Parts: sequence; C-alpha cells; structure tokens
Amino acid sequence: MSLEVPEALGAEAVVASITVTEPDGSGFISAYPKGSPQPLVSSIDFDAGAIISNQVTVPVDASGSFTIFTSNAAHLVVDLIGVYSPAAAAAAGRFVPLQPHRVLDTRQSEPLVGGISILVSPQVPDDAEAVVATLTVTETSGAGFLGAFPSNVPWPQTSTLNFEAAN
Repeated sequence: MSLEVPEALGAEAVVASITVTEPDGSGFISAYPKGSPQPLVSSIDFDAGAIISNQVTVPVDASGSFTIFTSNAAHLVVDLIGVYSPAAAAAAGRFVPLQPHRVLDTRQSEPLVGGISILVSPQVPDDAEAVVATLTVTETSGAGFLGAFPSNVPWPQTSTLNFEAAN
C-alpha cells in the first residue's frame, strides 16, 4: 500500500513511527520509496497478536508518498515525526537517503556475547557524519539491551533497543 503524507509534499524523506497491532500471525513490515522494488530488509518484525513499533526514515516521491508492505494481515498506525527538506547543496547534517541494505547479520555466524562491543562499519559517503539504522534482535537467550553509539566515544550508559528472552 502506498501512503501519501501531505506534510511531506516536496520533502526528500520522512521520519515516522509505524506501529503494528492485532496481526493475524508472525510477519514483517517493510517501508520503502514508492515505485522502488521491495527491499530485502524489514522495518518491523512481529508475532501474532503483538503490538510493536519502530521508527523509520523513508525517502518519499514528489507527492510525499512511500510504500508499506506487510507479510501478514495486521492493523498499522503511522505517526509522522518529521521530514527532511531539500537543500540547495549538501551541508553538514543533511540527510542523504541510501537504498536500505543489511550491514550486519550474526545469524550467519556466531551470536553476539553479552557485555561486549562490536564495531559496525557500513559503507557510507565519505562526508557522512552519522547513520540511520534499524536494530533487530532475534533468537535471544535472555532479556537484555543494545546500545548504538559513535565508535570514538565511550558507551554513554544508555540503551537503543531493549529485548525479552526468545520464546
């Protein structure tokens, strides 16, 4: 389904919170630019009956529209948080949308061990100062949290994502 966001008319991208509620079964949601192929990444993963949300940043077309795909029947709530307006020239802090792609998947190797840090180095433009990423936790052995932060500073003692033990 394509979603037109009038406040995003003329914007480059939107930041939105998408909430899944009352899904019929387990599945996933992907949010991506209207007219683009569906990416092989999810914006939200959910279980039957879950209520779960995630913040997404999605490039939009000239009408302020983007597409949401759901793999299973569910109700969605989409809240607009902000937009990225076009700039005459790139400047520090300007958002540059990239095609969504996976930069880390430990399911292909050994799981992460609790209490350690790993360095993730996505390929981004040379002048990038930050990244926007979705963190997903799966197959956990217990409850815990993830913290994402710049590699050149100590851990700020905060969490980015909290999770429960896998069932």
